Amino acid sequence: MAAKTIEIKALLSADEFVDYEAERAAADVKTSPLIRSFLKRWTAEQKHKRAQQQRELPDHGQHMAISFPGRPAPNESHLQYCGS
Repeated sequence: MAAKTIEIKALLSADEFVDYEAERAAADVKTSPLIRSFLKRWTAEQKHKRAQQQRELPDHGQHMAISFPGRPAPNESHLQYCGS
């Protein structure tokens, strides 16, 4: 299966384009490889951020027991009965 090429358009102000063209020409890089490398790097960063956020959230079933007002927490009830 042949790879497809997708055209990407971007709207830049005149100042943004002039700055971009000057830096691109100074680096002696063509536009397509530059944009391609930017997109790959940005996509990898976003995937990494999403993976970090997912690891911080608890998995299903990792909920802690809740003690309600007026009722001892599960660990406290055990201690009350053992002390008598």
